[in-house]
Amino acid sequence: MSIPGTNLDSRSPEQVAHELSMGEVSDVLTNLDFAIGRAKKALTKLRRSGVQTNVIEPLEDALAEMQATRKRLVQGTYYAGTDTRLL
Repeated sequence: MSIPGTNLDSRSPEQVAHELSMGEVSDVLTNLDFAIGRAKKALTKLRRSGVQTNVIEPLEDALAEMQATRKRLVQGTYYAGTDTRLL
C-alpha cells in the first residue's frame, strides 16, 4: 500500500503533482459539464415555451463559449504532450 507523501509512496514528486493537477482539471470539467447541460436544458425549455425573450441568444452564446472552453481544457491537459499544446 502506498501512502502519498511518504517513503512508502513509489511515485515521484512530479507524478504526485501531475495527479493532483489532473484532479483539479477533472473538478473544473465536472462543473463545466453540469453548466453545459443546464444551459441546454434552459434553452430547450425556453424554446418550447414559444416566448421570444432576450435571453435565448445570450444563453446560446454562453453555451458555445462553455463548450469551446471545455474542448480547449481537455485538449490542453489530457491530450497535450510535454512540449505540444493543442488549441
